[in-house]
Amino acid sequence: MGECEMKHVIGFLTAVICAGHLAGMEISSPTGHNGKTSESIDLLIDGKPETKWNAPFQRGMCCMVKLEQPQCFNSLELTAANDVPARDPGSWVVEGSSDGRTWKTLGRFLNQNGLGERFQKNVFRFSNREAYSCYRVRFLETCGDTSLQIAELKFASAPLHVPMQAASPTGHSGNAREGIANSVDGRTESKWCTTFRPGMVWQGELAEPAAFNMLTLTAANDVPARDPKSWIVEGGKGDGRWIPLCEVKDFPGFTERHSSFSFPFSNSGAYKYYRVRFLENGGDGSLQLAEIKFDLIDPAGNVQTVSSAGKGNPLESPEMAADGDFGTKWNAPANSDYSVTLDAPAAFDTLTLVSANDVPARDPKSWIVEGSVDGRNYVTVAEGREVPQFERRFMSRSFFFRNDKAYSHYRVRFPESHGDASVQLAELQLSATGGANRCPVIFSPTGHSGKAAESIQNSIDGRKETKWNCIFKKDMAWQIKYPEAQAFNTLVLTSANDVPARDPKSWVLEGLGNDGKWILLLTVTDDAGFPERLAAREFPFRNDRKFQSYRIRFQANQGDTSFQIAEIKLEKR
Repeated sequence: MGECEMKHVIGFLTAVICAGHLAGMEISSPTGHNGKTSESIDLLIDGKPETKWNAPFQRGMCCMVKLEQPQCFNSLELTAANDVPARDPGSWVVEGSSDGRTWKTLGRFLNQNGLGERFQKNVFRFSNREAYSCYRVRFLETCGDTSLQIAELKFASAPLHVPMQAASPTGHSGNAREGIANSVDGRTESKWCTTFRPGMVWQGELAEPAAFNMLTLTAANDVPARDPKSWIVEGGKGDGRWIPLCEVKDFPGFTERHSSFSFPFSNSGAYKYYRVRFLENGGDGSLQLAEIKFDLIDPAGNVQTVSSAGKGNPLESPEMAADGDFGTKWNAPANSDYSVTLDAPAAFDTLTLVSANDVPARDPKSWIVEGSVDGRNYVTVAEGREVPQFERRFMSRSFFFRNDKAYSHYRVRFPESHGDASVQLAELQLSATGGANRCPVIFSPTGHSGKAAESIQNSIDGRKETKWNCIFKKDMAWQIKYPEAQAFNTLVLTSANDVPARDPKSWVLEGLGNDGKWILLLTVTDDAGFPERLAAREFPFRNDRKFQSYRIRFQANQGDTSFQIAEIKLEKR
């Protein structure tokens, strides 16, 4: 493989990683920041945390890693060096390239507070489904020193599910049957239920620090009045300090039992602890949830164009509030409009705002959301008055409102700020309830959801390297409910990574009619199994009826005491 050609405005460090992390990998600093022999860049990949790469810091200095074969990585692991925490990286950008010339930004990690304890490994996750032959890290800041140092640098394919240990430091763990451990077991039929008190805390602990930007909550089986209504999400590193990441007020509630909603927020900090402080629920004396999950996503939305009627600095244009980078911002005179044009009409009912880097007096104090079908005539959809200032910079806050009508054009007006002549935001996002489009509800009505790491959710995650694995029992069921009724005529099953004896052998597929009765769509008996691991097979069937709910009852497997499948997908062909 030839050398990667680098074209850039500022320097960078480029690193290339391969399978096993060592064989066939080249690592270099095209900006000349290789370090002296005893602390050279090669020591970043020697597997020894007691050695380190140390070089004079220059904004944009880079490490480039080049692979023999393209690979898909979704996490960067950085290990703190032995001394001088001020030399830890403070801000950096991760990028990938197929040819070494055209680079795609995969993750931005800004305003970090260092790498923690000396020799501590930190995991920084980013969303990526593409295989690249070159990866690079551009360092923008240290934590204050004139030198930059790191003990180890590694790219990896991190598992989709990151186990968390759940606890309640405020004493709201619940009883043995409905304890807090149920909130992270991957089973929607179990739940955490406890006496509600304003300010009660759910706290999750990771084995290693990680940067997440989405909270997903799953409703429990009954009593909607126990659902949470308002809460604050915070991150901590174990030093007693908690950083506010997201505030949600007046969540309108889940559409149905066992349904999940996701709440994105801006965050590039790797925290070992995440906690949720519940401030309100739906009015009951108890609070309950089936699942609490933190994850990483790309900024979502079907925004086509954004614009503003207010004249401002072109370097702080409205596009900066939709770029997924909270290091940039939109800054305009107060009472300016922020307009969004969509590819297709959508009924948005959530406004998410992220505070900019400075000047709290520029935070919006009020807002008005308006919608239009033709882009000329607007109607008021919702408004917010006396909005408090953000608790800190780069903090997310979501506002929920009722809206059942789909518009192609939206605009948000900010009549006043908190005292300044300008209003500014790092990010602005309009979306469906919960900050993301509603996803299908997936569960096992027979109680076969599996353990957290191999739960039923893995069967629809689009990743064949994960799987749903559980104890097999005849007529165990997989059931899915879509936001809207759909007519499918093809079932696609993907085999898991190992143990062919766990593959399904006989099953029936059914759709739920409007009368509450299940209608048979497909019967498969004594199937011979998959030709190989991670292979997809299609099973067509006749159907032109739309069903909102489908289920598969597995009647036999290939002989093992466990059952497993990587992916289950329904399609229309």
